[in-house]
Amino acid sequence: GLTPADFAAFKSQRFRWAFGAMQILKHHGRSLLGKSRLSTGQRYHFLTGWFPWFGDAMQFVFAVMSIAWTIGMLTLPKHFSLPVWVLTAPVLGFLICKTLLGPILYRRTMRCSWADVAGASIASLGLSHAIARGVFLGLIKKRGEFARTPKGWRAKGALEAIAPIREEMTMLLLLFSAGAAMVAVRGFADRDAMLWTLMLAAQSLPYVAALLCQVFSMVPERRGEASVSVEPMPVPAPSAAPVVEPIVAPVSAKLGDGAPA
Repeated sequence: GLTPADFAAFKSQRFRWAFGAMQILKHHGRSLLGKSRLSTGQRYHFLTGWFPWFGDAMQFVFAVMSIAWTIGMLTLPKHFSLPVWVLTAPVLGFLICKTLLGPILYRRTMRCSWADVAGASIASLGLSHAIARGVFLGLIKKRGEFARTPKGWRAKGALEAIAPIREEMTMLLLLFSAGAAMVAVRGFADRDAMLWTLMLAAQSLPYVAALLCQVFSMVPERRGEASVSVEPMPVPAPSAAPVVEPIVAPVSAKLGDGAPA
């Protein structure tokens, strides 16, 4: 197969992976968690290979709940109070550590340049929303249908260019609006309000990364840098077939007079 040609195809591919993993987990949960022929190591690798995708799904749930809670604090302040900084700071610290440790571990494992690490980190964050959709739909739907990875996509205008990330852009706009409204109402002097705004900004990173990935995928490739000259493998010329001389054995027979020929 071919690798995805753009970010829209990349999202579709990762969605199918997450969706299929959840279908396997749902239909074969007894074999993974109960009695079966699977070894402990096989169970461990199956489950831990999918746990990070549950993290992306929970991040989406937490972002939606944060937006809803912010709206409640701004419209119904008597019923929705601002979380104190003692509860907000650890969550914010966890998000920051996760964002920083990912690139460090990636470079240690892959041993590539920091530029490649940055690109891989942005791509990983940008796929978070697609993975979350795959997790939820994979758990809800009974079965899915195969959708091949599109090998090409061209934008026809400004709105069409952001069509593949319209959901991510909606979440990004809601998070930014919630943070701006919180600052406008509470002001910069409120420490708890500022920590809550920072948490909203941290939760917007996956959606900012999705926007960057879409922009990068629309940049035309520079052929001079992408082309690599490859020397053709030398193929020996077919040798001429050997000439085989017929073997003629001279036969000499002395026929005597009156002997039958």
